[in-house]
Amino acid sequence: MKVKVLIIFCFCLKFFLVESDFSLHFRNFLIRRYGAYTQQRLERSDIGFGISGSFGGKIFETDVIRHNPIVFVHAASCRAGSLLPNYFHYLFKGYNAAEMYATTWGDGVTPVCLKTLACDDVKQIRGLIVAVNEYTNQTVDVIAFGEGSAIARKAILGGTCVDTNDTLGETLTPLVETFVSVGGLNYGKQNCTPQLGGCNLNNGQICSSEFMRDINNRTTRYEGTYSYYIYSDNDFVIGRECCNNTCSELRNANSASRQIMPHGNLFDATKDIQLEMIQYHSNTTVTNVNTFYNPLFRF
Repeated sequence: MKVKVLIIFCFCLKFFLVESDFSLHFRNFLIRRYGAYTQQRLERSDIGFGISGSFGGKIFETDVIRHNPIVFVHAASCRAGSLLPNYFHYLFKGYNAAEMYATTWGDGVTPVCLKTLACDDVKQIRGLIVAVNEYTNQTVDVIAFGEGSAIARKAILGGTCVDTNDTLGETLTPLVETFVSVGGLNYGKQNCTPQLGGCNLNNGQICSSEFMRDINNRTTRYEGTYSYYIYSDNDFVIGRECCNNTCSELRNANSASRQIMPHGNLFDATKDIQLEMIQYHSNTTVTNVNTFYNPLFRF
């Protein structure tokens, strides 16, 4: 059994490294449906070799989609490749390549303190959600980490961008089954001052910015049919208190999972909790207090 699993793993890894970024099947769909410009913008082959810029799509025409496809949204200053631990974990949990997608928003190198919540990034994630929905003919699940949570929420919310006044369109709520925020920038970032470019009062990460007020101005859930968040008492990157709210709290969420671990560990260490949230939709408060420490992550 172990040998069989290893063979499957090696085959999948080899196939994806050769396939590079989106699968050929999904790439061709994007070109036919939206044009080469949109395909290139979503695929982000400019980011680097292999699947660091994006991933997702059917390998074969006959591939069957049994789960709601997942759209992963990474944190600022990261790339789609940072989500691969989750990708392979879910692969062994029964998901296939046609059920998991990600693109790289931003350039992957700008320091977090300088990264704004830009309309172009919102449009990119919005475009991927719409494309995956049309490609699979399924409602999607969205799992977003860190600053990616704010970007994904605005992508789903739609409306007008605060920085460019561009019109995004109507809410994508009907397209999203479950939204999960992990260590998310939901009410802002505690240690954030307007003097830093990424903390400006327009589209910055500070809790009083127009962007943060916009995504928290709804009294009903808009991120999906169900929404959940995972947060940590020891998250010193996002922080604890933002404008009299818990920084990572997702307003109107069904429930939450509380952790005790550094921010850098949250996304990887809670993979199974994320999976439970998108598959079982519990309406009761979930309190999973887990302590996990990896010396590679100090925050």
